Amino acid sequence: MDTYELSLKRAQECGDRGNYLEATSILNELIKAFGERSPAYLLLGKIAEQQGPIRRAIELYQNAVHHGAAEPWIYERVGTCQLQLEMYAECEASFLHALRLGYRSPGLHSNLAAAYLSLSRLTEAEKHCRDSIALDPNCFSYTNLGRIFCERGEHAKAVDAYREALRLNPGYETAYTNLLLTLCYTSQDPRGDLREHQAWAAAFEGPLSAEVASHHDLSLDRVLKIGYVSADFREHSVAYFIEPVLHAHNVKLFDVYLYSDVQREDETTRRIKSYPVVWRPVASLSDQALAETVRADSIDILVDLSGHTAGNRLLTFARRPAPVQVTWIGYPNTTGMKAIDYRISDPIADPPESPVSCTEEIVRIDGCFICYGPPPAIPPVSPPPFLKNGFITFGSFNNCAKITGATIALWTGVLQAITGSRLVLKSRQFSDAETRGRILSLFAHSGVAGDRVKLYPTTAGIQDHLAHYGLIDIALDTFPYNGTTTTCEALFMGVPVISRTGPVHASRVGASLLAAAGLGGLACDSNEKFIGAAKHLCSDMQRLAGLRAGLRPALLSSPLCDNKAFAQKLENAFAGMWRRYVGKRKKDG
Repeated sequence: MDTYELSLKRAQECGDRGNYLEATSILNELIKAFGERSPAYLLLGKIAEQQGPIRRAIELYQNAVHHGAAEPWIYERVGTCQLQLEMYAECEASFLHALRLGYRSPGLHSNLAAAYLSLSRLTEAEKHCRDSIALDPNCFSYTNLGRIFCERGEHAKAVDAYREALRLNPGYETAYTNLLLTLCYTSQDPRGDLREHQAWAAAFEGPLSAEVASHHDLSLDRVLKIGYVSADFREHSVAYFIEPVLHAHNVKLFDVYLYSDVQREDETTRRIKSYPVVWRPVASLSDQALAETVRADSIDILVDLSGHTAGNRLLTFARRPAPVQVTWIGYPNTTGMKAIDYRISDPIADPPESPVSCTEEIVRIDGCFICYGPPPAIPPVSPPPFLKNGFITFGSFNNCAKITGATIALWTGVLQAITGSRLVLKSRQFSDAETRGRILSLFAHSGVAGDRVKLYPTTAGIQDHLAHYGLIDIALDTFPYNGTTTTCEALFMGVPVISRTGPVHASRVGASLLAAAGLGGLACDSNEKFIGAAKHLCSDMQRLAGLRAGLRPALLSSPLCDNKAFAQKLENAFAGMWRRYVGKRKKDG
């Protein structure tokens, strides 16, 4: 074994022990001494993949290829790194190249499926999930399969896939948290939801439970440190509701820290960073390292904006890095956790008389529990399409996953009650032919002809997306998982929304939003009332046209868009949480 190989072996051993600094030093010295050779770059790429930054790993792997490395697995590693950075077109090309070179592995097919999922190419995603399972049944592929079924609206199949993933690997937390989110799409059982979430917490929070973070300053008359944790400080639904608050926070009373798990920053990210906040990029940190960062920042109140959705850091919260911990905005249910003290809601979304359905204590803000901030680039409100069409067009731009059997039945009732009416649906999943066919067949089975339903896939930008509301006269909400951003967008574009309410938070968000916008009469607690509201709106075309013209200014002047008033309510809630914590600490001695 020559000197180069001996040094390479020593670097490999250092890397295996986790001594990345020494391994990197050895490899850099090798490159200086022997020139640029692929083995050193390959090992540096593996270290960068473990340690970060991920972009550097891609560069190093590509350098190895440039210097003669031809192993097909390199393209799988490059593709995996690109997938983490949400470079979906690039990672597809890398994975397909590995396949062309004859490389096959369960991980390659599973990751390619994940890329196709993100591109809403669900049929191709399912094929590669099946290919991965054929090579080796594994929890990762069954989890991706669950995501595919969920996005198509096939929730029972999704639940079965997630449960199979957990049978194969009971410790695979991602499968469990995806299962909980999937259950939200169809559930009308608050107590059942609570049990499911508590079971997750027993499995994953329990082993991490820690004492409440001690605090060095229990003063009540000082600036409080508020930390928000999210992977959605970017163009995402959550951003429409957190950004107005960040813009209006009272900097004399609160220091705001943003713990961002965003992988690819965009214009929304850059705008959010410009507010008076302390920005902490934490995508490369483990849950434990993030908890240590929060502790080092001496955060008083830590706020989860994700719940059981993608990119969540609930296992950081399980480590109790802040004295007071809260969940808000991103998830329509309990986290199930003992470590999260409060859940922010309102008296409509979570009525005080409702049965206990969460482990957190509900703090109800007067009015709606969120505040909407429209995007900066907006098209004008268009004339009502019935003037040109001669018939009413209903519509929904909600995620296809929310289109349940109950939703189809609800919408079918409206279409059958309003002669000649049409329905326009828009969702990114409709770029997939099989998904489009499934939705149209459900309507056909319910007695609605295919020419009455028009499906649109996602559009390139927010301007085009909002402009599509020009096709709709009246928006119909999904049930039992109501829309949130879509409801606000519809109202902002002059389109009234009819919502169906139910017994859980997810089925009451529409009622909360409509009440805050001054349209509480459009929230209906039965299918019959929902259909009746649609008939009533259609009975006077002149009034419907006037409503369309006046909705935007009415919304902008409503409590739903009053970010200053809302921020003050939220800050009062935070101050109350802190007073309770300090009082308890002093009482306990």
